[in-house]
Amino acid sequence: MYWPYDKIGFGEGYGLNRGGHSLTWAFRNLRADLTVWFRDTFGWTLHADIERALREHLGYGFGVGLGWLLMALGLLSGRKHAALWLSFGFFAALVISGLFYWIGSVVHGGAVYSVRYYYEGIFGACLVVAYGLVALIGKLPRRWIGYAALLIACAASLLGYTPARLREPLPPNWSNGLYGYNNISRAQIAAVNAMRAALGAPEQPTLVVVLKREGERDNWRDYGALLALTDPYLKSDIIVARLFEPEEVPEFVRRFPERLVLYQVGATLYASLAQALTPSPE
Repeated sequence: MYWPYDKIGFGEGYGLNRGGHSLTWAFRNLRADLTVWFRDTFGWTLHADIERALREHLGYGFGVGLGWLLMALGLLSGRKHAALWLSFGFFAALVISGLFYWIGSVVHGGAVYSVRYYYEGIFGACLVVAYGLVALIGKLPRRWIGYAALLIACAASLLGYTPARLREPLPPNWSNGLYGYNNISRAQIAAVNAMRAALGAPEQPTLVVVLKREGERDNWRDYGALLALTDPYLKSDIIVARLFEPEEVPEFVRRFPERLVLYQVGATLYASLAQALTPSPE
């Protein structure tokens, strides 16, 4: 997918914000992204009231995600080791390069996707944190106590924090957080299974052909869960194909003689091409 405004740089025509991308927006996004990243990477945060006070009065949220303390510990402990700085530098380079891209954690009131660009740097960042924790535990008279405490803390974060984080409401109106985010959920898969059962072929591998009627919207989110199931070698139980012209359908479908063929327009599935191409009533 490509949009003319979706490019790296500053100025008019870069991104969706009025006047284009700017350093002001870049540092605003950086602040929001690092707050979320340091909070969610290690599940170490503050009480909501303290978080709100910091956000309003101290750096607009810097420090809310306390994971930066663990990274600072690692950098301090391993400050004489070049390999550790290399690991940190890879993460830092990703963060800095993100300043040149317009998309941020929140655009026009809607949560979007910029923190994901830090993903490749997580490994190096975790090495830095691990070095600091091991160095700290090494100063204890009984190291096993430190490692046991670390395991308990990790388990508590995983079990006590992660489920709640996945359900945390997101702007503008995602009350269930990441569950069903962007309207993508297992309901899309269930709809395919229900239609297969109704057609008497509940176990038959299926091809879902996505089409667009004149004047109607086309949104990848309507079949996002099915895209996740589609094998690049086209051997998965469900595969999705987006065709731009109805005339392409017959020849394309003949390539999959063993599959049940369903058709999708918008968020609606159809059992036949004729049904899919019939204009919806006004």
